[in-house]
Amino acid sequence: INNQTHGYACFRFADALIAIIKADGDAPLAATRNNISAQIWVESVDALWAKWKGTLAELPEGRVNGPFDRDYGVRELHITCPDGFLMFFTEA
Repeated sequence: INNQTHGYACFRFADALIAIIKADGDAPLAATRNNISAQIWVESVDALWAKWKGTLAELPEGRVNGPFDRDYGVRELHITCPDGFLMFFTEA
């Protein structure tokens, strides 16, 4: 679900719903900018990517780092919100 008019996007995968909401100004963004991230464990990063790839393609360049393997043996997908908040999805 992507609603640019109202400033939000929602992503659903299995039983999880993740919402990215546009803040009403710079003050909330300044509080989180580049200081907060969330690691979300999922069963399959590739399944998540397959489901969200089309919607994520609408984000500005550099906001999405498609599935990749880390040197320490996990697979991840990164999505960066406009305020710098990083969500990284890690395969369980």
